[in-house]
Order: sequence, then structure tokens, then C-alpha cells
Amino acid sequence: LALEVAQALDGAAGALPCLPLVDTIKQQGADGLKTLDRSTLQAAQTPQGFNLRLLKAALAQDRDQDQAQTSSDRQTDEIQAMEAQGHQPVLVPGALSNLKITRPEELTMARALLTDSLTVTGQGFDVHKFCAPGSAPDRRLILGGLHIPGASPLAGHSDADVLLHALCDGIYGALGEGDIGAHFPPSDAQWQDQDSAHFLNHALARIEARDGQLIHIDLTLICETPKLRPVYAQMKARLSDLTRLPPARIGLKATTTEGLGWTGRKEGIAAQALVTLRLPA
Repeated sequence: LALEVAQALDGAAGALPCLPLVDTIKQQGADGLKTLDRSTLQAAQTPQGFNLRLLKAALAQDRDQDQAQTSSDRQTDEIQAMEAQGHQPVLVPGALSNLKITRPEELTMARALLTDSLTVTGQGFDVHKFCAPGSAPDRRLILGGLHIPGASPLAGHSDADVLLHALCDGIYGALGEGDIGAHFPPSDAQWQDQDSAHFLNHALARIEARDGQLIHIDLTLICETPKLRPVYAQMKARLSDLTRLPPARIGLKATTTEGLGWTGRKEGIAAQALVTLRLPA
């Protein structure tokens, strides 16, 4: 949920995940019990996100007001402090599995949920050679879904995005569902020059079909050229968009073979991917 909260903060003062209440809610008062209208109620969850400048100002104002209030009147969390200053948080859909662990029985429930899931890994590897000079004037180098301007393009049936191909193979491997060629044969003309994001979307859909979750990816490009450090931030941002993973869960590296072998001779690019998924046990 952290990524959804962060995305909802664009232009908002605060954001938090919430779940509509499904239980009947009773309020105990001096006049006895009464039933509340649950259609207007939401259960707040964490993580919560804020515009830092506005949050600091709200908390400072909250501390000043504390001195004039009894303990029962004081704000209990950051969202309440923001609301007290007129800021309305954005709500994003919460998740039943996003437990708040306060009591011992909730810790037991969390352990049970983890026991019912399985963490699996998959490894992907792919290679594409550079196009011969002048042989593909309209072709571009695409790596990780990002166009690398001014670089020699890679040869392949699709757009030859060697990094996304390795990532797809890692996902299919973790699922035990073959490789990218089994799902998108290079002999099939419909995949000619296809954007490899299409292949990745298919692989991600296969995770969802198994009620699984992509947890982490670790990617390595192996090449002498082009130099990729200048585009690392852009590539990681693009990968985050494609996989819906926060950047902190994306490992991205590039290395060389110190001039050895076909990559050392600048004949092409290789890529490796290590994928971690959570699947129902």
C-alpha cells in the first residue's frame, strides 16, 4: 500500500488507506446503546503519507493547542492534526491483509497469514546482439522500457528489450510457466517490433491469476556500451511504473566483462534478473 499512498499524495496534503466497515457499529452512551450508520464510516490503516511542510505546521499548531486542552480532547495521530487545520486527506483502498498488530491475537493472525503464503524466486537471462551499422535506421535501443538515445539498437523479433525479456523469464520461472518464447514465439509475426512492456504485462497478469504478489526484482545489465549510469534514475522510474513496485524494491545494476568475450567486444548486451514472488501455499 505504500506505493498507492505515495502516488495519491501528488497534489494532496495527506493520504491514507481505509476500508469500509462491514460490521454493525454500536455506540455506548449515557442513554444506552445506539447503532451508527456504517455507510459513512471507514477504518483507517497505515502507512499514511503527508506533505511534510503542511504536516510540520499542523503538528506545531497541535502542540500549542495541547496546553489548553484536556488529555481526552487532544489529537491522537497525524491525520487528526491535519484535519484540525482544515486539510482533507485522500483515501486509497485498504486491504484486509494489512493488519494492525496491537494485541496478541492480531500477531497470531499475522503469523497465520504468512504461514499460508509461499515465497518463491525465479531467474531470467537474455542476450541480444547489436544491429549491424546502418542495417536498421528506424530501430531504437530500448532497455527496461526506456529509450536510450544515441545508442546502437539491438536486433530481435520484438523491440529486443533484453532487460524486460530477462525480467519476464524470471517471473515465468518463479511461476513454473516456461519462458518468454513459450508465450510469445519469435516465429509468430504478430510480435514483430512489439513493445516488450506488452510481454511484461502478460507476465504480471499471470502472477495476479495465481493470487500472487511481485515483491522484489534485482536486475543486472552486462555490456561495455552504452554507459548506463546517466540514465539509472530514469530507468528505475520506468521499471517502477511498469511493475508497480516502489523503487526501493527494484535492484538495478550494470557491469562489464572487462573487455572479455562478445560483450567485451561490444557485440551485444546481456541481462540477468532475479525475481521474488509471494504465492498462496
